[in-house]
Amino acid sequence: MSKYNYESKYTYPGTDVLINKFDIKDHEKLEKLETTLTFKRIAMLHQNPLYGSFGLKHLQNIHKYIFQDIYPFAGELREEQIGKGTTLFAHPLHLESYSKELFKQLKNEKYLSGIEFPKFIERMSYYLSEINMLHPFREGNGRTQREFLRLIAFKNGFKLDWNKIEREELLQASVHSVNDSNAFVGIFEKAIVNKQPDKTLIQQYREISKNNHEKRLL
Repeated sequence: MSKYNYESKYTYPGTDVLINKFDIKDHEKLEKLETTLTFKRIAMLHQNPLYGSFGLKHLQNIHKYIFQDIYPFAGELREEQIGKGTTLFAHPLHLESYSKELFKQLKNEKYLSGIEFPKFIERMSYYLSEINMLHPFREGNGRTQREFLRLIAFKNGFKLDWNKIEREELLQASVHSVNDSNAFVGIFEKAIVNKQPDKTLIQQYREISKNNHEKRLL
């Protein structure tokens, strides 16, 4: 049974199996292969992060990188309405306008730079809640969002380790975040290793960011 509750243009007719580059029509086999391939890509991002301006395009680039091996829609904004249970995510026609306002707000907050830890995790929770409600991709939103938020933490000198969080714990926070933007505060409190910004991490972020920018100019 499809977790999105209806027929989708992204699935093989009569099934809930997403159209994929391997033409696998068995849900369990596809899920196992997807997990393997995306795990490798995420591990690579930890070694060589995908830097950007923390906007919608940046989010799309992260999604494309993680899912490039398996889905033809990797990096593309979804073109159909989706929801989980009784919750509907942002309408596809409004994804760009909603995200523009959201990421403008993040920019105006200087990407959460220079604020105390309690306020930092509160704002991280807010942005994860909002991006989750956008749900801009047909599949793979969670992994993409987590990498995006990991980069924001990195930029500010925090090491965010999602392995500290159980899957069910994250799922419950996601459910509660629909009505409570602070639902992820406890998650970030637990997942962020250091409670004070690490200047070494900040400098590392700046250096790699600079290197990536220089490469794009070549």
